[in-house]
Amino acid sequence: GGVTLGSHTGSWIENILGEDNIYEQTEVPFRCKTSEITGGGGRNVTFRHNVMKNIKNNAFLFTTNYTDEFAVGKFKATNAGVFHDMLVEDCVVQGTKKATFKIYGMPGAEHYNITLRNVKIVNGKKQELKDYKNVVQENVTYTEDKNAK
Repeated sequence: GGVTLGSHTGSWIENILGEDNIYEQTEVPFRCKTSEITGGGGRNVTFRHNVMKNIKNNAFLFTTNYTDEFAVGKFKATNAGVFHDMLVEDCVVQGTKKATFKIYGMPGAEHYNITLRNVKIVNGKKQELKDYKNVVQENVTYTEDKNAK
């Protein structure tokens, strides 16, 4: 991943800026991952002015379905992790293998207040959204370009 929040964090990751990066053949450039077991989450994160090309998975991922078979410590979190107050702005995505924008929350632990603004997606797979609240998409475009490589 490029900017990655979560896994085994148990508490908040917050006040992060991921800006002016170029990602090529990256698994997931902006990955926010947690689970019912690991807890934690992220808030107040801005991901802007980034370019992504030939992405192997999703460009933007917010999931509560994260698993790690190699985790050393096992513990039960107080609450499932949540990601909120996230801004993705002025980004370009050129090609994804899976849904460009994916949110996978869970009932009672919905990801919320996520905004995509001025995001251009060329040859990207459509979005997958489940268990979320207040997701705003302003000037998000999906286009196909058969000549893009």
